[in-house]
Amino acid sequence: MDAVVDYIGAVGVWPVLMVLAGVALLITEMFVPGFGIPGITGGILSIAGIVLWARNWEEALLIALGVILVLVVAFLFVMRSALRGKLSRSRFILTDAVRSGAGYSTDFQPEQLLGKEGVAASELRPAGIGIFGEDRIDVVSDGEYIKRGSPITIVRLEGRRIIVKQADREKEGEG
Repeated sequence: MDAVVDYIGAVGVWPVLMVLAGVALLITEMFVPGFGIPGITGGILSIAGIVLWARNWEEALLIALGVILVLVVAFLFVMRSALRGKLSRSRFILTDAVRSGAGYSTDFQPEQLLGKEGVAASELRPAGIGIFGEDRIDVVSDGEYIKRGSPITIVRLEGRRIIVKQADREKEGEG
C-alpha cells in the first residue's frame, strides 16, 4: 500500500482524479441519453489525465489499457442491463414491435400490380408518376419517353422499381 501512496505522491493526485472523473463521465454517457457532453468531457479529462499521469509512453499505454478495460466492462454491463436487466424495463428501451397480431398489417402486395393499367400523371422520362385507380405510384418507363396523360401498363417489378410501358392502344393510334 505504501508503494501506491508513494507512486501517487510522485505523480500528484490531480491526474489520477482527472482519469477517474473522465471514466465516470464516460460511463455516465452510456446510461444517460443526450448530446454527448459527458462523453466528450470524459474523453478529454481521461486523455489529459493520462498525459499528465504517465512518465513515459509505456506507462501511458498501460494506463490507457486499464481505462479501456474498465470502459469495456461497463459497456458489457450496460448491454446486459439493456437486454435483460432493469434498463430493459425502462422507457429508454423500445420493447414494442409492429406485429400483424397486434392489428398492424399491410395489404399491399407488389405482385398485384402486374398488368394493371393506368395513366401517366407526369411525363415519364424515364421516371415519373402513374395513376392506377385511386393510387398515385412512382413508376419508371421501360426506357422510352411517355407523355403525360398517356395510358400505361405495369409490365414488371425490379426490387422496389415498378416498370411500365405505354399501353398498346396508344401505340396503335400513332401507327
